[in-house]
This record gives sequence, C-alpha cells and structure tokens, in this order.
Amino acid sequence: MLSNKIAVIILAAGNSNRMGKIKQLLEWEDKTIIEKIIKLSLSLKTEDVFVVLGSNYKKIYDVINKYNITIIKNNSWENGIGSSISTGIKKVMGYYNSLDGVLIILGDQPLISKKYLEKMIHVFFKKKPDIVSSKYKKSFGVPAIFSNSIFQGLTNLNKDFGAKKLMEIHLKSMIILKPSQEILYDIDTEKDYRDIKKLSTNSNHTSII
Repeated sequence: MLSNKIAVIILAAGNSNRMGKIKQLLEWEDKTIIEKIIKLSLSLKTEDVFVVLGSNYKKIYDVINKYNITIIKNNSWENGIGSSISTGIKKVMGYYNSLDGVLIILGDQPLISKKYLEKMIHVFFKKKPDIVSSKYKKSFGVPAIFSNSIFQGLTNLNKDFGAKKLMEIHLKSMIILKPSQEILYDIDTEKDYRDIKKLSTNSNHTSII
C-alpha cells in the first residue's frame, strides 16, 4: 500500500553557457528563477525538496541556502542532466527508507504551475504507474515522477544513458500528461528569457490534461 510520500529534486547544475550569465539567478518577479521554482516546490508539501547544483555552486548556494531545502553538489555536472539525476536520487535514497516516488523538475522552467504538478502527483497516486511524464511537442520528459521501482535505474544514468532512454524502456508503464506547452518552456538564451517573461505577464498558464 502506498504511503503517499514523494520528494522533489530540482535540477540546477548547468553552466548556462548559451546564456552568458547564471540563468538560475536571473530576476523573476521579486526573486530569482531558482527561488521561484524552490518556493513552488515547497508549496507542494512533499517530504523534502532537494536542489542539485554544479556549475556556479557557491553563487547559487549563497542565494538559496536560506530555504528549507537540501542542497546537493554534483561534481560531475559537466556529464549532463543524467549525472545530476543520478547524484540526486542517490542522496534521496540515503535519506529515506521508504519513499513512493520522486518528482523531478528542471531549474529553468519558471512557468511550471502548481496546478499541473499537483495533477501529476494526483495521477501518480491514483493510477500507480512506474512513471508520470510530461508531453512535449515531439517527445516526453520532465517534470516527471518516478516510482521507487525505478530508483535503481535512475542511479545508473550518465552522459550516454539519460532519463529519456529509461522512460522509453518503461513506456508501457508510463502515463504521459499533456499540459499547456507554454509552461514547459525553458530558458537557454537571452531571447528565451525575454520571451518567457512576456508570457508570464500575458497568460495565466492554465494546465491542460
């Protein structure tokens, strides 16, 4: 029987090389992008919120260490998102003897809504799939919830074998939700940042399932 316990992992280890500045610390509302996502994650009232940092660790740490979160340093961040997921899930497994799943969120998608994440959590506990993922235009990915049956597989992710491949292996036991594509926009360039800020003031980002 499920105990309805999940943790959140926010991936924020990248070096923002296409942006030319630390995108996690870009201004968003009255804070920064990473703070916005942290506050959203904390509002979900899950077991704990873990933030995986790598590049620019000290600068980002100094901004976010005031929050009730667990900060993880990925020394192998240059090996990509798979490495950060692996590092994060190992830390989570060390914290909990029993946990039903982990919700993984990107640290550069500031339009993600609480309503959509709560819908994901609701579907996860009601339907009990191995994975709940998000539908993109041509694919699927995170935000995603992985059940504890997938944890070991997540620890093996690396530069050559990422979360997408793991999802494909478990495709038959995965539920794919389709939110408004706007809320899945991530920030890689200065133009992305400007465009997404415009969207944040012109739309209400209602999730579509």
